[in-house]
Formats: sequence, structure tokens, C-alpha cells
Amino acid sequence: MEELIRTMTPKENGFNCLNHGDCWISNIFLLSDENDNVIDCKFVDFQQSVFASPSVDLLTLIISTAHSSKKLQNFEYYIKYYHEILV
Repeated sequence: MEELIRTMTPKENGFNCLNHGDCWISNIFLLSDENDNVIDCKFVDFQQSVFASPSVDLLTLIISTAHSSKKLQNFEYYIKYYHEILV
């Protein structure tokens, strides 16, 4: 119970990022227009949310969702793109 409370409590003097905790494609709903352009995105299933580095969800998403060859080939691009959007 103490560990659960610790992970759900923001740090007073630190960077706080609420992570989804189970970030993979089945927990992300995308709405697309008639040309298959994503126009909206919703995350669901927040039962495992924790305060942690945003890299936790990013790495989980890349590892669980991207095709094996794409993970290695585009890893730096994924990280750079995520960082640009985050800041």
C-alpha cells in the first residue's frame, strides 16, 4: 500500500508527469477523417497511472506497438518527435 501511495503522490520539488501506466495501442482511441488523418485522440483505462518520467509511457508504447524493424530503424525519430510535442 505504501508503494501505491508513493507512486500516486506528486513530488513537491520535482518534475511531475502523470503516466498512463499501460500505454499501448488498445488503450488509445483515434478518430480519423475520411482521408484517414487523425483528428482526435483519447486515452482510456487509467487504472495503472503513476507519477514517473514521461519516457516510461513512451518506451512502453514503442516496444508494444511498433513493428520490430521500425522500432530500431525509427527509434531516434520517435524520441525526437515526442520531445518536440512535449515541450
